[in-house]
Amino acid sequence: MKSLTKKHIISTFLVFSITACFIGCASIIQGNMQVIPIESNPSGASVKIYDNKGELIMNSNTPCQANLKRGLAMFRPCKYKVVIEKEGVNSKELVISARLSGWYLGGNLIFGGLIGYIIVDPLTGAMWTLTPKEVKENLGNSISNLEYSNDGLSILLVEDASKFIPNTKKSIGVN
Repeated sequence: MKSLTKKHIISTFLVFSITACFIGCASIIQGNMQVIPIESNPSGASVKIYDNKGELIMNSNTPCQANLKRGLAMFRPCKYKVVIEKEGVNSKELVISARLSGWYLGGNLIFGGLIGYIIVDPLTGAMWTLTPKEVKENLGNSISNLEYSNDGLSILLVEDASKFIPNTKKSIGVN
């Protein structure tokens, strides 16, 4: 078995150094896609995700995971609108947006170099991190409507009743 010579050590170092110049740190560490877990209370709510163009890209039920692209195009982040709804409870709408990744900013300074900053990570979209990193929405209590009728019984949540009848919560002992 040959011992490593100074020439072998220098050539190995050069190969690793040159390779490091052609990679992007964020592309290696986090890739161009990000998994966002989505949960709701109550579970089983419909989840619809729309892309930058307003096109539906995902339709599922909670709990689920969305596998979303980080970047739209060179130096352009992705942005998503998430709509969570379930019959009988409040609906929620939120935005998942991108910010610069720490791996892009710091990692390329140490490992990826200029090629990582201006070509590899921007091209793959790995320069972005989507936020929030997870979605946990409380859809609240059941929704009921106040109906005025002379021939029936209307059921109303205490929260809704207080909008129409002053001091409702106090009169029934709710704080």
